[in-house]
Amino acid sequence: MIRKEVIDIISDLNFWYRKQETGFERDELSKFLEFYSLKDLIIFILGMRRVGKTFLSKQFLAYLINKKEILPEQTLYVNFEDPAFERFLSLPDFLGDVYESYRYYINKDKFCVIVFDEIHRIKNWEKSLRMMLEKRENAKIIITGSTSKMTKGKIFKTLAGRGTKFILYPVDFCNFLKIKDSHKKFLSEKEIEKILREYLEFGGIPLVIIQEGRLEKKLVLKEIYEQILIRDVALEYDFDEELVRKIGYLLLNSTAKYVSVRKLRNSVKSIMHIDISPTTINKYLKAFEDSFLFHFIPIFSYSVKSAFQYPKKCYVNDTGLANSVLNDFSLARGMENIVYLTLKRKLTSLGEICYWKDNSGKEVDFLIKEGLKVKQLIQVCYDIENTETKSREIKSLLKASRELNCKDLSVITWNFEKEEKIEDRKIKFIPLGNWLLENKNKLLL
Repeated sequence: MIRKEVIDIISDLNFWYRKQETGFERDELSKFLEFYSLKDLIIFILGMRRVGKTFLSKQFLAYLINKKEILPEQTLYVNFEDPAFERFLSLPDFLGDVYESYRYYINKDKFCVIVFDEIHRIKNWEKSLRMMLEKRENAKIIITGSTSKMTKGKIFKTLAGRGTKFILYPVDFCNFLKIKDSHKKFLSEKEIEKILREYLEFGGIPLVIIQEGRLEKKLVLKEIYEQILIRDVALEYDFDEELVRKIGYLLLNSTAKYVSVRKLRNSVKSIMHIDISPTTINKYLKAFEDSFLFHFIPIFSYSVKSAFQYPKKCYVNDTGLANSVLNDFSLARGMENIVYLTLKRKLTSLGEICYWKDNSGKEVDFLIKEGLKVKQLIQVCYDIENTETKSREIKSLLKASRELNCKDLSVITWNFEKEEKIEDRKIKFIPLGNWLLENKNKLLL
């Protein structure tokens, strides 16, 4: 059905009659252009709320317009979280109505690039998309969403494998440096260290980065965290809000630490005086993971069954969220969390991140593997110049190295840099800032 009011609602957010705010340019734009070349596939831009999915999609549209590949009227951007759409969301084919209205009033038959933002709020959106694909509409479709549930199970099967995922994370350190000091070509080590501390404390969410004061940054972070808990977890999965808050808080406290269903269950029972089943705890953990708020990595084991018996390590998708809610900034835990996010961002589809631990308690923070082949072992340590600490970290690396036949060994430090040969192994000690900058364009595996 053609609806003129739909065009009136979305007109101000489109390029048809005016330029659009696109924010600071993300380094991910060049990578996204590679996805655009994939024919006949819907591109899903997925990521945590407020990581910049909308701006990335608009930067992409602006790029195509500026390169004169398409005209402004050949683009369509629709944000289905706009309150003005609330009364339409339950209609049987509102997505079809939006597209039909665009074709009637703006672009009758020319090729177009469409961005549907937070499309999962619409009833039957996946069926409407499939109909568009089957009709072979003259359009390239991009979908954004704050939950990976959109591309799983029956929903994705409805699209018959005609979708590909592009995961967007918070701004990486290289992009953060450009935003904070774009006017400088060179930064001293002290300047980089100062900016790195800010990055670890407040994270890489674009809206937070542009805030001037510490208080403003914390307020924005707390608001974003609350939106994720309520809109992307509690409401999306019909969960109890209070239980979502409690488990979320427990997980924030477990950043760069081990978490288990049993431990979480006991903590909830102690705090809320309710007994919930392991199955329920697992459902909540899955929802937190689907919302991109938390990541969980398993222990490395040659036995899948054995790996399930051990706790996972927990990492938050943005260190600023943890620090703002807990009011407890830990540089050491922040370092480990940022290393994980960088590894996750750079990892190809072939690789997997685990942690390693033996029966004597020796552990390695990150193990990068392809299949069962271990490619790299990484420790993260703030105070490596402490003799006892350094000895402990090295012993764990060497034990894992021999057991797993891996010779690529690194220790990410705060500011200690050296390469040492210990026994018959070389260990690289790399300052975090250097490691982050070196890994800008380096894909793992």
